[in-house]
Amino acid sequence: MAKGTLIAAMHMAQVAEDEFHDWYDTEHLPERQRVPGFLAGERWIGAEDRKVSVATYDLDSVAVLKSPAYLAIGGENLSPWSKRVTGRVERLMRFEGDQILPGDQ
Repeated sequence: MAKGTLIAAMHMAQVAEDEFHDWYDTEHLPERQRVPGFLAGERWIGAEDRKVSVATYDLDSVAVLKSPAYLAIGGENLSPWSKRVTGRVERLMRFEGDQILPGDQ
């Protein structure tokens, strides 16, 4: 059962919508799905503003975001495509958290 979460929201008004979706679905999400400790990932598109994309990830724990496997695909190690796309989006929020209740509640 997941004990951590990552939630990220972006506004993609400055990038071509088809490129954003292609990048997210064929590179960004699959990269994260290959990182040990990433259990599930889903992406949501705003109902009122279709330029808003929110991603939710279930993690073994928030410590996954400090792992060598995750760091190898993030930050300074982004691919050229990721750098181009993320350089054109507005980050609305990023939330990282661990479960604090005991057990599998």
